[in-house]
Amino acid sequence: TPPILRGINKGNIHHTIDQQPYLQGYFSVAQLVLSIRGNFTPVDMNTGVGVVDSSNAQEILKLVKRRMR
Repeated sequence: TPPILRGINKGNIHHTIDQQPYLQGYFSVAQLVLSIRGNFTPVDMNTGVGVVDSSNAQEILKLVKRRMR
């Protein structure tokens, strides 16, 4: 969120994890449909491996403001 990213830029917060809640919901429903319709086995999709710190907080903030993250 913008307040967390501002805290990182100010040095009050060291880092946070960049999770993708939209993808978490989307992939779970998509895998359920594929399981029912095509007998596919669900796979583990990690949507929260991104670490946000002072080196990339500004770039991530731009994406958050565009509602892409």
